[in-house]
Amino acid sequence: MRFFLTTFLILLVIAVVAQDRADSITAFHGYILTEDSVPVENAYLINYRTTKIITTDSTGYFNTYLHPGDSLMINHLTLKPKVIHANADKVSSNRFYVAYRRYQIPTVATKTFNRDEYYCQKNIRKIYADLERLGVRHVRPLRIGNGNIYDPDRVSPGVGISLSDLISFFKRK
Repeated sequence: MRFFLTTFLILLVIAVVAQDRADSITAFHGYILTEDSVPVENAYLINYRTTKIITTDSTGYFNTYLHPGDSLMINHLTLKPKVIHANADKVSSNRFYVAYRRYQIPTVATKTFNRDEYYCQKNIRKIYADLERLGVRHVRPLRIGNGNIYDPDRVSPGVGISLSDLISFFKRK
């Protein structure tokens, strides 16, 4: 009788503990969107506690079961990683906006690039010399050796010709 009572009490305690753990698990679902409200397909959500990984579908929707206080990390190749907490938002309206990851690729200077830059600057010097011979002065100074000559953000060594320079040029002809 004693063995039966001990076994019954152990099983009762296990059932109560298991029931308590099952009640604390809640469904957690939502949408992963970019800053522009575009759904993110195939974003990975990693649960820090269990290391379980889930992915979003084509609409950015995900669904998982979590304990209160669990954290998920949103990870995608084109997005910055973001950590969300399961108990921080209402379960019914989870929309998580994630910022884009910015990539900046440095300029690669190859032999052909250096050669092209050299000849381009040589031609610019010739153009300036021809313009000075004609009496036309340039506005922007020639900048040599400042990296990528094809960069649109770089200050162009362009030539500025005023209206009076054009009139004097055509009067001579």
